[in-house]
Amino acid sequence: MCPLRFVLLGTLVAAVSAAGNEEWRMRSRVCCDGIANFAFRYPYSHHARDQYAPGIRRGFDLAMVVEVGEGDRQRAPRQRRVTVNEAGDDLRASSVLISALPADVRPDDLPAVHRLLFGDRKLAWKNYDYYQASPARPHADKAWAPQGIVAEIGESEFYCGLIVRHGDRCSGLIATGRLDQFGNQTVTDSFEILSTAQRGKTKPGMTWREGQTRAKRPLDASGIPLRSVLGRFAAVPWKEAWECETEHYHVTTHVSPARLLEYASLLEGLYKAYVDFFQPDAQPVYKMEVHVFNSRSDFIAGSASLGIPIVDTPGSTTGGFFVPQRLCLVVWEESGKVNRNLPVEKVMAHECSHQFLHMTCNGSDHVPTWINEGIAVSFESGTFEGGRFIVRPPLNRINLLKKMYAERKSTLIPLDQYIDHSGSIQAASYGEVYAMIHFWVFGVTGGKERMRRYCQALRAGDDGAKAFEAIFMADLIKAQGGREKAIQAWQASMLEYVKDRLD
Repeated sequence: MCPLRFVLLGTLVAAVSAAGNEEWRMRSRVCCDGIANFAFRYPYSHHARDQYAPGIRRGFDLAMVVEVGEGDRQRAPRQRRVTVNEAGDDLRASSVLISALPADVRPDDLPAVHRLLFGDRKLAWKNYDYYQASPARPHADKAWAPQGIVAEIGESEFYCGLIVRHGDRCSGLIATGRLDQFGNQTVTDSFEILSTAQRGKTKPGMTWREGQTRAKRPLDASGIPLRSVLGRFAAVPWKEAWECETEHYHVTTHVSPARLLEYASLLEGLYKAYVDFFQPDAQPVYKMEVHVFNSRSDFIAGSASLGIPIVDTPGSTTGGFFVPQRLCLVVWEESGKVNRNLPVEKVMAHECSHQFLHMTCNGSDHVPTWINEGIAVSFESGTFEGGRFIVRPPLNRINLLKKMYAERKSTLIPLDQYIDHSGSIQAASYGEVYAMIHFWVFGVTGGKERMRRYCQALRAGDDGAKAFEAIFMADLIKAQGGREKAIQAWQASMLEYVKDRLD
């Protein structure tokens, strides 16, 4: 985290507690694959191995996840599909998700699907009534679920699984352990084929919970939709928190259900703004987690349950952070009372940028700090108007930077010192890294297209510093006859850019 008077940023890396305090326990996370048209929820003790490919593991040491079939769309060049036979005995320490089948296996040939998945490993399979709705499976109601779904559930001493045939494909969740072990029953119960027809109209597939959010019915702690959010609600204990799903986010808060719906709208507005900036070529299949606590004391206790101690230094208060290991964001509602210029909406806009970059660009460890933070600062002063997030410049940071440049007649530090730096930066530098991003994206010809190519390079796993020089600086290096002269030209241009064009 950074030494600001009010710390709102930081892609926080910490040891994450597996269990956490029961009073502040986090609920299920959400995998939602709009291409394969299914979703499922899974406990916080499970982890996504790849934000682009469905598949979870229990604990950081269980790294093997197997996907069966070639599929009809390849999400990422780095994705590898193998069969169970190739995985061998490693399957005992794995979870397996199938999202598509090879062309020579018909989705209605369930015995062939069984053989493909397990080979000689035998499970006892039986018919499974997908439409048997229950409190654990509200999405199974025939009024919501797509028609014509056929399913089987299987179990053995070591494995369990659910196979669901829907339309021309077969999807399912296969896990090690019996149904009553490792939370398998909870995950299996949540497996949902996305609904694409509501009130006679065909729409993009959505989960049942997203449908409730669209109808302005957030869920209570037991998963039951609220009839109304118009009454007076005071903050409740975290274990009674409300939650909702949007197309791209899963949000939990104990502030109030009305605020929850406001967060949901804000986050989807932010998502559209991020897409416009980053222009990612693929979206993650995991919904981004956002936890909004009410007060600072709640925020500290809830963060501790995630294994993240909040230690504020004199004159500073942590406003929120993003946790890469959990792919989750943690903020608190009353942060604006500590600093009226930094309400929770502003903290969200900054921190969700870190989350979006991490989720859509194959992590963030390979992204230099100045790029990660410079982009986040670009969003932190935006406003939410008419259902849209409007990006606004951070005027306080810009004015301070203009003043410092006028006094120093130079950048705060030589700009090449930022390029491959991955640690913390000084508080005053946040205005400078914003100006650097603005210069390269909006101040040079083809800047937005270069940013699109840069994000593609990040997603392919390229080193962020090297990719920046190759994509953004190559022309300047060539024109100046070398890297050192190119850096000097960039610094001179930056001073003029901040003075005359940045506002």
